[in-house]
Amino acid sequence: MGAVARDRALATARLELSTSDERQDLVKALSSFQWFDATHPRDKVYGVINLVRDAGIIAPDYNASPRQCYKDAARRILLESGNLDILDHVVLP
Repeated sequence: MGAVARDRALATARLELSTSDERQDLVKALSSFQWFDATHPRDKVYGVINLVRDAGIIAPDYNASPRQCYKDAARRILLESGNLDILDHVVLP
């Protein structure tokens, strides 16, 4: 993703979050920010949890590997919300 496209996408994602009457769910927020860089891969999950309405379902654990972080987030989303959309983001190794 080029710098201009990345900046435009980030601005759009921020606008959606700030103008919504109701906070997004975690799956939608993760999807919105999935292509952006993070200092650490775990921050792709932990960086958005306070922006969403169902943030309480995940507690940051910086001792977990990125793979474990993603698995835990997906498991919690599936168990707490029953939302299967998270499975659209599975990438096989």
